[in-house]
Amino acid sequence: GLCEVMKHLQFERMYFVGDSLGNQMVQSMHNLLGYHDPPGLKRERGVYTHTFHCPEQSFAYNVSFTRNDKLGNHWSRSTTCGDICHPWLEGYEASSAPTLLILNTGAHIFTPKQFQNVLEGVIKSVQRFARHRDRIVFRTSTPGHVHCHMYQSPFADLDEYHASALRHTAYNWKYMEVFNTYAKQRISNLTNNDAAGGPSWTILDVFPMTVLRPDGKRAPNRKPNGDCLHYKNPGPIDWWNHLLYSQLLDLSNNLL
Repeated sequence: GLCEVMKHLQFERMYFVGDSLGNQMVQSMHNLLGYHDPPGLKRERGVYTHTFHCPEQSFAYNVSFTRNDKLGNHWSRSTTCGDICHPWLEGYEASSAPTLLILNTGAHIFTPKQFQNVLEGVIKSVQRFARHRDRIVFRTSTPGHVHCHMYQSPFADLDEYHASALRHTAYNWKYMEVFNTYAKQRISNLTNNDAAGGPSWTILDVFPMTVLRPDGKRAPNRKPNGDCLHYKNPGPIDWWNHLLYSQLLDLSNNLL
């Protein structure tokens, strides 16, 4: 289980930073671990932390979440952020515990150039801490689905998704694949160059499986003006955590 993997990898903290979809991922993680709907995720000004105890392994690890829509380091709804951006770098640096840092931004970024600038700033900020025992996981972004209230089953394949995505005119959904392509290439280069003294980096690519699920959205009672970005819980976001666990399990097995 997760206790064994976290102990074997010597990660004492799992720190999520991101927007409301990141919040949903943390809620899903807690539900999957048997802690249903932790109330702290809906208050504490966007900052939440909880310690999971593993008696059989004589081990404990902390799960934390900071709401920061653009991965900047500004105060909430500041003039430079424009969204919800609770500071997170201080919290990341404050603990010396080996950390699995799960990051994402995209839903609140509106141009490819802006995304590139944000990601480069994040990489620069994280690398300067020289935390070589940490692992940084950058999760790819997922768009909403136009007219999600109409769907009652998943798409058959990515071609069907792409056909529906031609109608993406709202928000920034049409750029999500552009953001993801840049992130995957940039982090691949960073991994291959093995940035000296810094943490390891990897991608959690949830895009291909998630875009197949227009039927899993939170749109209430299938109303045309419902929420077509966020997912029901339990739902597709549970599989983001299954994928994360699979990556950690592979990493752990490689250390045997």
